[in-house]
This record gives sequence, structure tokens and C-alpha cells, in this order.
Amino acid sequence: MTIFGQPVNIAANLCEAAVRDRSVIVLDERVHKVLSDKVQGEQLPREHLGKAASYIESAYELQGLRS
Repeated sequence: MTIFGQPVNIAANLCEAAVRDRSVIVLDERVHKVLSDKVQGEQLPREHLGKAASYIESAYELQGLRS
């Protein structure tokens, strides 16, 4: 199976941009906006987005769940 499209490109680019010294979950701006009342996230510096910056304005590293 081969999958094409902008969401796939964004996901691949965010995976590439994520830190490798620990496990992280990175959310794009759209997902973060939908879940912002349920999760805590720290916005990543734009220069850390790598190629994903050509598709999205911001991304967030998931910090935890809101209680």
C-alpha cells in the first residue's frame, strides 16, 4: 500500500523533526486546536519544524493531559 497526500507529508516531516533522545508525541496545529481543552502542549520553535514548516505554522509537543 502506498499513501500520498499533504497529511502524510506533514506527519513524516514532524517525525523527522522530533527529538530522538526520548519518546515524544508531536501534534500539528489543527490537532492541538481540537484537543487544547484536554491536553497540555508546548509549542515547538518554528526552526525545529524542519520541512513541516512549509505545510504548517506551528506544532506542539504533548506534555500531558488536563485534569
